[in-house]
Amino acid sequence: MKLSNLAVALLTLICATGCTWTDHATDFNGLGDHEGHKVTHFNQYMLGLNLLMTEPLYHDSTMETNVALLTAEAKAQGASGVRIVQSDESSWWWCFFPFSLIITPVTSNVAADFVHGAG
Repeated sequence: MKLSNLAVALLTLICATGCTWTDHATDFNGLGDHEGHKVTHFNQYMLGLNLLMTEPLYHDSTMETNVALLTAEAKAQGASGVRIVQSDESSWWWCFFPFSLIITPVTSNVAADFVHGAG
């Protein structure tokens, strides 16, 4: 019982921090996009908490916010274009039922290619 309480407390702390993780890859073995431009692939994962499953309570991890942050990063890196290749938003209402109906962990993920030198 104490181990499960510790696991719940640890997961709650992780969710409460409102984390964002970003990974990127630049080595395409000299290949570019279909027009030959340099590409950087980014994958961004966000974790937050919603109130009553829908309203961002801590660290807004909606798809809208995730895409806005990722495209801002593209601009900061001088990208001339972005192509989103994958996205997902998940509400984890079932993980600590019924508590998670009130405070709901939410994750979103966006993977995109930043195109450099086009346009």
